[in-house]
This record gives sequence, structure tokens and C-alpha cells, in this order.
Amino acid sequence: MTPLKQNLAIDCGSYKTIICNEAGDKVLDELSLAYVYPNDNDAAFFGTAARLTHGKGWCIAPLMEESSENERYAKRMLPFFVDKAAGKVLGLFKPRIKVVVCALPLGQDAAIIREMAASIKADELVFIDQPIAAARGLGLDVTSTEGKMILDIGHKTTDIAVISNGRIIASSSIPIAGHRFTEDIKQYLEEQCGIIVGERTASRVKYEVGAAITDLPQGQIPDKFYVRGSNMERTDWQEGYVGHEQIASALDHSLSEIESEAVKILKEIPQTLYEDISRTGICLVGGSSLLRGIHRRFSDRIGIMVGNAEEPSSIIARGASTIPGLM
Repeated sequence: MTPLKQNLAIDCGSYKTIICNEAGDKVLDELSLAYVYPNDNDAAFFGTAARLTHGKGWCIAPLMEESSENERYAKRMLPFFVDKAAGKVLGLFKPRIKVVVCALPLGQDAAIIREMAASIKADELVFIDQPIAAARGLGLDVTSTEGKMILDIGHKTTDIAVISNGRIIASSSIPIAGHRFTEDIKQYLEEQCGIIVGERTASRVKYEVGAAITDLPQGQIPDKFYVRGSNMERTDWQEGYVGHEQIASALDHSLSEIESEAVKILKEIPQTLYEDISRTGICLVGGSSLLRGIHRRFSDRIGIMVGNAEEPSSIIARGASTIPGLM
């Protein structure tokens, strides 16, 4: 029987929404998408199903750009996901819910997510700083005075935070992350290979041969990936193969900007916290942290060991489910 109250921890990101139960198990993993029909205020589908839908409408990512239309669909998207995760119609009970809200918002993201959460009409909502949730998901003691650095590469932004004694001591958010990586690949293929591709093809290239360094270990080198797109005049098809070395070159500038921002934060914090982080390392999380060789590159460029997390995209929701007081 479904309990009258369910505890759910939610990480609502611009690319994916992930929901975990109180045991830390992932119960929902959906793309943050809505399929919209023209001249219709109602979205027919949300989540991964929206990408697979074909018809007279189109697919939007409500949390990627600020607009009144996106905000309207965003407010309908989260209740849909909670309904699906809880396995019950919302009108029959009010699940107790934890919502992870980024403490380092670019624009009005945090406010929009708060309004989305309010539309669930749950009997209790708790908003948690995203870096704190990430640290807990990694199994770190966030109440310790020891400094910890979280580097979260998401889809829209990279969020960097230093935590000590249960508080965020220093933080920064820059609009360079997975979406920018995809745009970098599109630009590289067009300028260097003469192949014009769309976002979906560029994302596939990133997944198949994405890398942050050219000298990957032998066992990690992916096969070259076949790419087919338009020629520069858009009069015919253009095709070719692309390897990880080319993608590492395409992403070099964006990765350098992330590294520079991390170094900037490290220079701002007290020496004691810097020494803590130098000793224990930087924790890398987020779905876009899966680029091959990214930990090695960051370790070399930042000068501090950067460690990888298991299932980095679900760390935040899992961490939120461990916050005491609700669960």
C-alpha cells in the first residue's frame, strides 16, 4: 500500500530532474522537457516522452531560458514528475517532499524552482543548498570545520563552492557547462570539418568521443565516431569521422574558463581551508563531469587532486535524501 506521506528528495535541473526516496534510491530520472502544442496552454507530455513525441507541436526545456511561457510550463512539470515518482494522484494525498534549490543561481532559477515546488501543494517543503546536498551525497561530513570544495558541472552552469562548518564559505556560478560543451562541438565541426550539425548530433558526439585531454590511457580511447550533417552551403550532405583528440581541442577554452574560476575561488578563501582542500582534493560532480580525462586535466591545471564521484548526476538528490529532520 502506498503510504499517506512519502518523503521525496528532488534535484530539478535544467537538463534532468532526478527524484530519490528516503532510502536514497532513484525513483525518477527524466529529461526536464515539455512538449507544447501551438495555441494551446497545455503541454501534452513532460520528461523523456516529450523528446520522443512527434506531431504539430515542439519540445522546449522550460528551465534553460527565462520567459513567461517557460515559467508556466516549468510550474506544471515538477508536479507531473512528483505524481509519477509517488505513484499516486496528487489530489489523494500530499507527499512530504525535499526540494534541492541551487544556492548559486544564475538569473531567477532558484525563484522559479521555489514557485514550481509550491505548485505541488505538499504539506511540507524544505529547500536545501545544492553544494551541501552534493557533499552529503558524497558521504562527506558537512558539519566539520575542514574545508571541502565541490565543483558541479551541470547542463547550464558550473557551480563551485567551498564548504566548512555546515556553511558555504565561498561560491561562484558561471554559464559554462554541458550546453556550452555541445555548442563548442557544433562550432568545431562547422569551422574545422565543414560539417553543420544540430544540437542532438553534437550531444551524441560529446557522449561517444567526448574528452578533456588528448592523451587518454590506451584502454580509455574511444573509436572514432561517424558524423553526418550538411555542407557549408546546405546543398548536400557532408560526412566524416571525429576522434577524442578533436573534441578535447574543441572544449579546451571552456574547460580553461572553469579551471580559472576554481583557482579564483581558491585564492579567496582562508589559508587553513585552502590547505584542507589541497590535502583532501576537490570533489567533481554533475552530469557533465563525465568527460573522459577531465579529472586528470583539472588536477594538472588547478594544482590540486580532483576526484570523481560514482553516478555524479544523481549525487545531489541522493544527498538531499540524507538531510536529518525530515527523512
